Amino acid sequence: MDEIVELFSKKTVFYGVFATIYGTLFDLRDSAKRYGKLSRDKPNNVPNVVIKHLVKAGQSVRDERGLPNLVSKALRGATSDTGSRRRIIHFLAGEDYDPCPQQN
Repeated sequence: MDEIVELFSKKTVFYGVFATIYGTLFDLRDSAKRYGKLSRDKPNNVPNVVIKHLVKAGQSVRDERGLPNLVSKALRGATSDTGSRRRIIHFLAGEDYDPCPQQN
């Protein structure tokens, strides 16, 4: 538990982790879904592969190693920039589980 607190204590990184977990729980990746009324549907489980990737990415952020330049810049820059937040979320979630992938 201490490792989790240590890895994700910065506000910028915590937001990315929250968005990744929430997006996975409620399947926000499916852009064809319409979000209307609230429901009592049970959220999805977070796959172990996502959790492992989050921890590995969190370690990279903490150690400042293996970060793509744009992610490193986003972590140092303005957190109000949507593009920066998306880069961080994409890095933390990984390609296959990014809850807000770029729309083509």
